[in-house]
Amino acid sequence: MELQNKIELISFAEFSKISDSIKSDTNNYLVELDGDKILYLYDYLNTISEKLNFPLLENYKLNLDGYYDWITDLSWIEQSNIFILIYNFENFLIEQIDIKEKIVNLFKKDILKFWDTDVVNCVVGGQKRAFSVYLINKSH
Repeated sequence: MELQNKIELISFAEFSKISDSIKSDTNNYLVELDGDKILYLYDYLNTISEKLNFPLLENYKLNLDGYYDWITDLSWIEQSNIFILIYNFENFLIEQIDIKEKIVNLFKKDILKFWDTDVVNCVVGGQKRAFSVYLINKSH
């Protein structure tokens, strides 16, 4: 089965139907985020950089530009398929709704497109990756 790059808003019940296949495939790199614990951009940037193992220098202050640079690199990750799961999405960045929309749009308009097509033209030896983002609400 060939994976498609996508961002999808689903309920926890819907995600439960597919989670075993995602979690059991060793070719999948899985990032699980809890929206209840990510209320501000600072929380998101710190958590995502830790979960994706961004090779940041000590005391480096990650911003959205740096985040974009690293999330469109990921050369240190061996797996071909990247899955970002944001549980409790209804509470994710609840204190900064404008930033929440910006992050979602960055995935939709830039990051998914980069891994689907642009990586081949922009990176020497660049390889496409399946990149899926699931925004998981308690109810949908």
